Amino acid sequence: MKKIFKHKFIILIILILICIGGYFFYTKSKKTEDGVQYNFATVKKGSLIVSVSGTGQIESLDKMEITPQVSAKIKKVYVNEGENVKANQLLFELDSKDVEKEIKNIEEEIKDLKYSLSKSEKTQKEEQEDLRKQLDKSFEAGFNNVSNTFSALPDIITALEDMATKNSHSTTRTDLDYYYYLIDVYINKENRKFPKKDEIKTQFDSLKKMYEESRDIYLKTDRLSDKESLKTLFNQTYSFLKTISDFTRANRDNILLYKEAIVKESISSPISETTLETHLSNLNSFTNSLSEMRDKLLSNIETIENLETSIKKSEEDYEDDLRTQQKNIKQKEENLAELKEKLEDYYIYSPFNGIIIEISEKAKEGESVSQGTTLATLITNQKIAKISLNEIDAAKVKTNQKVNLTFDALPDLNLTGRVIKIDAAGTVSQGVVSYGVEIALDSYNEKIKPGMSVTADIIINSKKNVLLLPNNAIKSNKGINSVQILDGNNVRFQKIEVGLSNDTMTEIISGLKEGDRVILSTSQKTNQNNQAQRTQGFQMPGMGGQMRGFR
Repeated sequence: MKKIFKHKFIILIILILICIGGYFFYTKSKKTEDGVQYNFATVKKGSLIVSVSGTGQIESLDKMEITPQVSAKIKKVYVNEGENVKANQLLFELDSKDVEKEIKNIEEEIKDLKYSLSKSEKTQKEEQEDLRKQLDKSFEAGFNNVSNTFSALPDIITALEDMATKNSHSTTRTDLDYYYYLIDVYINKENRKFPKKDEIKTQFDSLKKMYEESRDIYLKTDRLSDKESLKTLFNQTYSFLKTISDFTRANRDNILLYKEAIVKESISSPISETTLETHLSNLNSFTNSLSEMRDKLLSNIETIENLETSIKKSEEDYEDDLRTQQKNIKQKEENLAELKEKLEDYYIYSPFNGIIIEISEKAKEGESVSQGTTLATLITNQKIAKISLNEIDAAKVKTNQKVNLTFDALPDLNLTGRVIKIDAAGTVSQGVVSYGVEIALDSYNEKIKPGMSVTADIIINSKKNVLLLPNNAIKSNKGINSVQILDGNNVRFQKIEVGLSNDTMTEIISGLKEGDRVILSTSQKTNQNNQAQRTQGFQMPGMGGQMRGFR
């Protein structure tokens, strides 16, 4: 019976421990639910389309005037009156030699700029390598000077210790202390403040401690140590050399005053002349050698600082120059792209099928024509979309740009087209300037009727297979773009470079890679049950009531 009771008791204890452990795990897990909740966006690759939208109506086009988009001489006429033409058939070619020459010049400029950029990179690399070699040599020279310093210091410290802590005469004062004492007593008419008794010994003890600390740093450092450790060694050693050289100089100058005092006051010095001259000679020698070591080390430190500053400035100057050159190249490439687009305007094509019913008298080879001049008249039964754009959007639109078309009356129908005409002059209505844009449909559909409402999305730019991120994940401050990244439990800002952007997405050029997660938004998550749990006492999960005791 006792054995059974014992077993039950053990089992009960185990169950209680399990429940207690479960309780603490439960409460801990509940606590972690409180705090900030992060919503993330993932960097993904995809296509980015930038477009402008406008609305208008479908119109039937009986005839259309063929006009150039640029002013130039007619180089070639490829069509005759009465001729049937098809869509995209070449009708006229304008003389584009000036544009082609400009394109060639810009291509040469881009080539030269890229060569200059490559040369700058090479020069920068060589300059940086040279500066870093000089820096390494300066660290090597600095360590050699420190090494020589600590080779000479033990003898100096020993000699100074004898003068500062011992005496060679019958008084209780040390030798260096006595020199100050006698001057203070006999010739200190200016009431100068001299060290009190044993103060020189205290100064030396402090000096010796500083020496030992500097020596310990030296012993723990070698010429292959990292640069920060070497700079610490150099600065500590320089500080010590400055302190000890000031100490030897002050005591040397005081002995010189002492010599003058005993002669002037006819005092018989208890310190022998031989000892006095030895002290003076040693202190003079120590002061000179310590000052020389200090100045050499200071020169090393200053050279290192100057070289590090030069390296940093060289890098900063190069980055500024690099950005300027890259900006120039980008600008030239954009100009080149615009000129190549403009070059297309020198080739005039039929926008759709039809018959050329008239060719203008001005449409002759060698004749100069201006923008908007009618070269020919095309009759057709083509339907077009005619929309209106504000002046900002209209400035982005060019002929031959692709268009996606949707219809209010035909929600399941999606067609494509291309821009064939943009009004040269805008229309002002209630202070708002708008421009008419005509769009040729790429295909015929019998469901489309004149007068139907149409929405046109004109594609002004697009990129494929680029890194994309939602616009609201990107922060911008003073022209610098960044995103927030959760690094462990810490939120940090990551600088990025952006490219093309539309209403929802932005191209990421640098700073992130595919698959990176950035913070899209944050919210405060609270758990209302925590407070209740804290006030109800210990209640085991899964059990009703509180555990008051145990029988």
